[in-house]
Amino acid sequence: ASNDPSAASRRALAEAYGRLHDSSTVPQVLKMAEKADDRVLQHSVIYALIELHDAAATRRGLAAKSPRVVAAALIALDQMQGGDIKPADVIPHLGASDETLKQAAQWVVSQHADWGGELAQWFDEQLKALPSKSQAKAEAAADDPLQSMLVTFAVHPAVQQLLANAIVQNGSPTARALALRVMTGSTLKAPPKPWVAAIAAAITGSDAGQLPLAIAAARRFPLATAGDSKASQALVSIAADEKYPLELRVQALSILVGKRPKISDEQFDLLVKSLSADTPVVTRSAAGDAIAKASLSPKQLDALSATVESASPLELNRLFKPFDQSTDDAVGLKLIASLK
Repeated sequence: ASNDPSAASRRALAEAYGRLHDSSTVPQVLKMAEKADDRVLQHSVIYALIELHDAAATRRGLAAKSPRVVAAALIALDQMQGGDIKPADVIPHLGASDETLKQAAQWVVSQHADWGGELAQWFDEQLKALPSKSQAKAEAAADDPLQSMLVTFAVHPAVQQLLANAIVQNGSPTARALALRVMTGSTLKAPPKPWVAAIAAAITGSDAGQLPLAIAAARRFPLATAGDSKASQALVSIAADEKYPLELRVQALSILVGKRPKISDEQFDLLVKSLSADTPVVTRSAAGDAIAKASLSPKQLDALSATVESASPLELNRLFKPFDQSTDDAVGLKLIASLK
């Protein structure tokens, strides 16, 4: 039966080994893992190892040449009472080229919140090993596997601090760019305190090439970033400085208005200018967001009424928002006329 290529037969054989509870069969089960080419069979092999419950014999699978065998041994030891899995057994495989082994290592690590320190140390080594390359190339590395892993494990406080350190402690340009992309791509609902200071440092820093990434991270957590006095002042300066691209200036304003809803006439004119049809969609969208959060003066509302006439459907609903707080009949009538 062990030579039968049928996946169903191999699954049945793995289940039978498990039910025998004969630990001497662990080597055969580990060998089966090498050819476990579908997920159901992989699960059957892992479950059999858990049922056989021989940690010492299963641990030998960690030294196997086959990534699938190592993956099965990792998960089985983690789920086995007395498996005594250690961070050093798992963390080095987080960057494995084999997808099965990498996923197994990531899953096991995700079960151990207490491994944050060891995990941060490994990530620190990876960040320090990054080659020093141009900012343009760093920005293009959206499919970086290290970035993906850092996004996954950014829930660990130790990893959060590591990312902040990469920015504020003068890490390489590549490491800083990567840290900012991870912050932008994270699933956290609120930014950890170290991130707010790090994003502010990136915005106020002298690295102009890093600024778009810093602004993107700030937009991910706008209220917290705009609440930082240094960051908010830098954002005001960026929005007012014509040396920066229009998109960047508008994005800076869209971050600010969450904390500073009253905007100057110059800032308002910049946003209205950014709503023109020949402006890229991403810039128009950021301008619409900023106007929706702004507290406009009667004069600004009057000007916005005229803008409504030519606004695209993409921004139109957001442009109505500032009128909610107005009780001026003349402004309301002008808005209705523009809509007609």
